[in-house]
Amino acid sequence: MSTLYTIGHSTRTLDELVAALRAHGVTTLVDIRAFPMSRRMPHFNRESLENELPKRGIGYVWMKELGGHRKKILGDSPNTGLRNDSFRNYADYMLTPEFAEAIERLLSIAGETAGPSAPAANNGLPPVGMTIQEHSGPTLSPKSGEEDGETADPSTPAAKTGLPPVGMTIAGETGTSHCNTAYMCAERVYFQCHRMLVSDYLTAHGHTVLHIDDEKRAPRAHKLMAEAHLADGQLLYNAQQLF
Repeated sequence: MSTLYTIGHSTRTLDELVAALRAHGVTTLVDIRAFPMSRRMPHFNRESLENELPKRGIGYVWMKELGGHRKKILGDSPNTGLRNDSFRNYADYMLTPEFAEAIERLLSIAGETAGPSAPAANNGLPPVGMTIQEHSGPTLSPKSGEEDGETADPSTPAAKTGLPPVGMTIAGETGTSHCNTAYMCAERVYFQCHRMLVSDYLTAHGHTVLHIDDEKRAPRAHKLMAEAHLADGQLLYNAQQLF
């Protein structure tokens, strides 16, 4: 199983984004915005990131296949636990072979980045010296939004998902380089972004997802939404329905 990080670029400067990624050992950034551009912050345009991030030692990959803003594809959606149309459309898309293939590619990138001996692949644990924060996770369908990510800093508590106990610092050799992968969208607060659904999918399938806020705070472990459950390997948001 893999450990992946997430981040939202929001209204940061490029240097602030890089500082946050470096603080968590991220060396590959996977952009899952459907439209990798920002009118107000052109330094987050795809062309800029492709040019600037490698200069700072961070690889950049755009994965359009994981992008949001999905159209309605099912007349009778099984994801009735999501009241937001945009999120429900994306959850329906997550039932397609195209999404499954995109997730496999994301995990392959994370595996190639970590490598067989990199600390990031050490039993799915976060980097040495990092402290895990508790996180309760969202329980209601949040509003959707990806446009330029102007949101306040997250203040919700966080949770344990197969990680060491909350507050525990990971022991090990210091000074070891880390090679982690993070996927990025626009919203700083992950539960206002479709990367929450991507994180649900990965977590439900046994992977560890950690949400980055900045370079100073510990990452927050992802917790599955209350409405989500696996059925025959597919993630559905209808836990409140009677079967």
